[in-house]
Amino acid sequence: MVVEGNRRLAALKQLNAAIEGQPVSRKWTEIVSGVRIPERLFDRIPYVLAGSRADVQAFLGFRHVTGIKQWTLTRKRHSLRR
Repeated sequence: MVVEGNRRLAALKQLNAAIEGQPVSRKWTEIVSGVRIPERLFDRIPYVLAGSRADVQAFLGFRHVTGIKQWTLTRKRHSLRR
């Protein structure tokens, strides 16, 4: 389960598909065309492994309350209460 970084994960999957010649759109074909792709580009993708969503709840609240993703005031309050 991806708790944080869904857009980054989706972008990596689309980039990988384009590199493998199976782009999801013409835009991804343009992105990879004429570019030297590092041989081991996807070998090491940084991540933090947590045992459960509860283990990362404070981090998620901090990230979203400080402005990474716009949350409503109600969502911010709810996150801070946890």
